[in-house]
Amino acid sequence: MRRAGFANAGQSCYVGAALQLLLHVEPLVELLAKNVDAGPITSALALLSLQHRSQRVVDPTPLILEMNKLDRDQFPLGEQQDSSEFLDWLLHRLSFECQEFADLFETVLSETVLNDSSSTLDERLENFLQDDSVESYCRTCFENKPKRKSLHVVKPASFLVINVARFQSPFRGVVTKSTMSLRMSDEISLQASKYVLKSFLYHVGANIHGGHYIAVCKEDGHWRKFNDETVTEVVDISDQLFEQNNCVLLFELLETEAVCTPSRSGEKLWTASPLKSKETPKSVFGKTGAGRRLHWGDDDTGKALNNEMAESKKDSCAIDDRVVSSNTRKLRTPLTTYEKCVLGDPDDFHYFTGLTPGEFQVLYDLLGGDEVCSRLKYVVGSNTPLNSRTIKISLKGRLFLVLVRMRRDLTLRDISFVLGLSVPLASAIFKTWVRFISITLQELEEALAVSAEKQNRDKPRCFTPYKNLRIIIDCTEFPIERSSNMQQQSNTFSDYKHGNTAKALIGISCYGGVSYVSECFEGRMSDQEIVIKSGFLKILKPGDVVMADRGFKIEEVLKKQGCKLIKPPEKKRGQTTGFTSRAEVATKSIASVRIYVEHVMGRIKDWSILANRVELLLLPYLGDMVKIAAWLHNFSKCYIGQKKPQNPTDEKKAEDNKKKEEKKKTGKNNLKVENKKKEGQHILR
Repeated sequence: MRRAGFANAGQSCYVGAALQLLLHVEPLVELLAKNVDAGPITSALALLSLQHRSQRVVDPTPLILEMNKLDRDQFPLGEQQDSSEFLDWLLHRLSFECQEFADLFETVLSETVLNDSSSTLDERLENFLQDDSVESYCRTCFENKPKRKSLHVVKPASFLVINVARFQSPFRGVVTKSTMSLRMSDEISLQASKYVLKSFLYHVGANIHGGHYIAVCKEDGHWRKFNDETVTEVVDISDQLFEQNNCVLLFELLETEAVCTPSRSGEKLWTASPLKSKETPKSVFGKTGAGRRLHWGDDDTGKALNNEMAESKKDSCAIDDRVVSSNTRKLRTPLTTYEKCVLGDPDDFHYFTGLTPGEFQVLYDLLGGDEVCSRLKYVVGSNTPLNSRTIKISLKGRLFLVLVRMRRDLTLRDISFVLGLSVPLASAIFKTWVRFISITLQELEEALAVSAEKQNRDKPRCFTPYKNLRIIIDCTEFPIERSSNMQQQSNTFSDYKHGNTAKALIGISCYGGVSYVSECFEGRMSDQEIVIKSGFLKILKPGDVVMADRGFKIEEVLKKQGCKLIKPPEKKRGQTTGFTSRAEVATKSIASVRIYVEHVMGRIKDWSILANRVELLLLPYLGDMVKIAAWLHNFSKCYIGQKKPQNPTDEKKAEDNKKKEEKKKTGKNNLKVENKKKEGQHILR
């Protein structure tokens, strides 16, 4: 089947060339047909895929407009862009909208073209995977130490994308292009895996902002060149024009002998990439009947996010990340660091992190200290040249970065500028540590869910009237950006907040500490649905008492568990009169206790990143951020007062007192009437 060309809609050749590479991948086309409604980019690309097989020329404008809506700064209309960067962005976005795309592709770190005219792709890959000895500065020993860096293919992907970094920046403001030859071959070996060349892109021109992108793809055993709308046959791909200008290569997996393992078999590498639980559905918002948890990512998310870089250490010295840059500009000087802030005013430290310096140290030790934190694996972008630079930020500085961003809702650009980091590195640190902290704190969930029997011993006064009270629950909502997908808009729209939200279930013990936090769900879900689907019922035992607001219709659900529900009285249907005195006393008593879960939800939203509208790109980490904010509330002092509320057991006395007061009032009124009568009789006389 001969595929169509893509029309040039004005400096859009970079889009058409990249789309030719993707739409010649049959598994990708099948996934697009199955997941048409997964998101705006997936929907637009699925439509182009159908036209690509049925028309002679396809207009990519609908996809370009959707890209511009999502990221106007990166994809302004009518401007030429780097096709490899666009392809990388598109693969990220597809994986973001539908998890199945994440398992399909893997992007190799970009290969910088060196001044070696005889170099082949096989030789470069072999050199790329060789162990590298580097020196890194240790801030504990104050000297450079030799270290070894190695890369291993743990699980080969079905398709391999190799970016050839032709464009370099010798100094700021100037971008040059290398035309050194890089000879391609039909087959390559990547450790134990063999790949066959499927298609490639090449760039004609001397400027990244000009020139022209052309795709060469193999279909039906023949190579064809796709130059915008024009499609022609290619006899030999070893042409010098291709070898001097190739910039993106796409390979398909042929076979693999065995799975490679890290050479340091005695050390355990900690992975903190976004994970997906086995219960998470394939699509985030899915179709009707599918689970609707706001939780993205899977066990192989690193594939969709490109390569993960890791440095394992046996000593407790702080590590230096080997990060990448497309230019050779100087290291940024940080405006401040954790080490400076911790020595300053404790109130300022608490303002920016939500913790005191002592609580910060306790949290760091709880996470495992230097021994564990130094083994985290960080996700780095795909446009990574060989020459790297060292960013000096301590392990505690990374935890400091996460807490400051969550507490003050700083953008990545703000926090990277303040701490002297690149934006990609700041993003990698934030995402990795948010997931890592959440996983670590979740291990304490069972210990924090204190039983009702233990809570009955030293219960605060305001909770003493309620025996066997295990937990007080309520749902809180967090505003999120509105998705362009109509179904997602509908599923996340909250009638209560009059906007798009994510909802989480929070539970506290009688001591005021957080004892349960659920995942985030769509704002349209009812409280009863969240109680059932969140797994909250699993922590309850027969005889436990749960307190909730009157909106929780879960009496029957708790009865099946052998538990009891306490909530404020409700008016019955057709009831026109107000509450009885007994109901009023019960309402006030429950409200005086339930108010503490409202206080906790307010303290969770003291973390500004949750109080403000959450970006769509942060939704995969929203559940983790909510859990971190909730569990860190337990670091604060107990805030429950000792004032004794009205006791429900004294309701009868209160009712009797009310009747006595009414009798006194009626008696006084009768005396007034009699006195007036006597005065009138006296006047008549």
